[in-house]
Amino acid sequence: MGFETTSFRVAIHSGLGSGLYGTFLDKVIIVRNRRVPAWALPVAGALVFAIVLGLWLTSSLYFFGTHAIAL
Repeated sequence: MGFETTSFRVAIHSGLGSGLYGTFLDKVIIVRNRRVPAWALPVAGALVFAIVLGLWLTSSLYFFGTHAIAL
């Protein structure tokens, strides 16, 4: 648990995980604050989606690419 840099993939995954926390917090603040421009919420949502996609690419896609699945 925490930030780790044992390989490039792990460092990217750790950075994305930290970014997800911050971006999700920003999204919650945007939802609760009425003075934020209307375009900010979709942009924050797209960032959260992009980070989750990056986390998936650096974890499960890597796992399923390196471990054979027996049927």
